Amino acid sequence: GTFKPFAVVNRAEMLKIAIEASSKIFNKPQELPEVYNKKCFKDVEIDQWYTKHICYAKSQGIIKGYSDDTFHPAQKVTFAEALKVSFKTFNLPYNEKQSPWYKSLIKSSDELQFTPPTVEIYYQNLKRNEVAELISRIIKHQESKIEREPDEDKETGGGGSSGGGSGDNGSGSDDD
Repeated sequence: GTFKPFAVVNRAEMLKIAIEASSKIFNKPQELPEVYNKKCFKDVEIDQWYTKHICYAKSQGIIKGYSDDTFHPAQKVTFAEALKVSFKTFNLPYNEKQSPWYKSLIKSSDELQFTPPTVEIYYQNLKRNEVAELISRIIKHQESKIEREPDEDKETGGGGSSGGGSGDNGSGSDDD
């Protein structure tokens, strides 16, 4: 197998990449338990390579699917969808109430320098190299946050950080 950097990523692949990358940051097990091997959407069959990731993401509020109880795992993922999955998976704050649903995600991604330079518009389908760059930038951000926290405590006299980033992680109004 090769990486195929210019292959377009689908929704199931995006979820798996984000969940497995975040499990390393948050020291969670890489292998999801069998309890997630179930039919959690009409179009998600048991025992597929992506089933556990999709059902885990649904149970954690990372995704909710479409109004007809489908997820469309093979559908190409857009930049906005990839951001939503990534922000929710990595517990990054954004304004879920803003309309349109992706506006705050795009703004936050640009401010935090998560947006790969090849991404030009929010509905652009992402390629593997772009997903890898997006996740890499998020991981670097998360790791720098973890590394900074003890130093900030020392510099501020032990007062700790302001907590930054609890955000509202309720379900958004969009189809993800």
